[in-house]
Amino acid sequence: MSSHKPQPLQEQLTRQIRLTHDWHSFRTLSGLLALLERAGTERLPSAIAESLIALRLIRAGFSVEADVPTPNGKSCDFRATRLGESMCVHVKRLSTSAVDTLAIPNRIRSAIVCRRKVRAELWWSPNLETSALARLGRSFNAFLREAAIGESLSVRDAPNIEIGRIRIHRPTTRQMELRVERADRVRTLDRIERLTLRAFEQCMPRSSNVIALVGDHTTDWELFDVALHGTFVERWDRVPNQGERRAYGRDDNGLWTRHRAPWCELAVSLTVHASETDAHLSQGILLTREEDARPNAAIQLARRGLLRSHPH
Repeated sequence: MSSHKPQPLQEQLTRQIRLTHDWHSFRTLSGLLALLERAGTERLPSAIAESLIALRLIRAGFSVEADVPTPNGKSCDFRATRLGESMCVHVKRLSTSAVDTLAIPNRIRSAIVCRRKVRAELWWSPNLETSALARLGRSFNAFLREAAIGESLSVRDAPNIEIGRIRIHRPTTRQMELRVERADRVRTLDRIERLTLRAFEQCMPRSSNVIALVGDHTTDWELFDVALHGTFVERWDRVPNQGERRAYGRDDNGLWTRHRAPWCELAVSLTVHASETDAHLSQGILLTREEDARPNAAIQLARRGLLRSHPH
């Protein structure tokens, strides 16, 4: 007896769409089927992302319309409605290169004895000798003791030879976190900002708008957060929390802090896990314009439709 042969990814998604039996969303589903069938290599990742978002919304009990025109001549990807409440969803696909998973050398890690509650991202030149790694770690440790959030250090062996660098990214609540710097950080952050600005242009005035950024890596949401809210900094205009010497906040370079698209208050960051035969979305992370925003009807609607995983 021959074993079952897995269907290609496009056929799997097509089958899932056809099995939803949501006749109110039939036109949207039909359009997604056509999009999947004709999508080339370049367009396929976006088509898959839109299909997965539509499936998640439908399984959460929403009726979905696609390509809804806006007053400025643009269109939003989906308008999702449930129990009389609607939101406009703008899907943006973030394709990025592989993220390095290198381990921080023990010589660097053991030299860092500072225990500030911050997250630092660091890089070191490959093939450094043990003594150079230890020296680099001591330089990092001295920097971490005194540097402010957002500051960085470049360590050089000669004027034009950089052997390592470190940047304090943000405060933490429990203990120091050391991470390897993403090689594509600057490029990816720029890409996220451009995608978000395009989504802002597609927002529906006087409606609940949600940007759904679908990326390849679980840490993409952190860069999305920086793009929207700005970089972490020390804020001298604020009072430190009890027991702390410094007060933290954000700078004014975030897209939301520049008062962009006041009718767009919500964003969701999701990771797509795809192979040749299957694709699914992560649980997702919700971001709000006000970082401490309390749940309201729009937030509850976005959580219901975009954050929960529903069985097939």
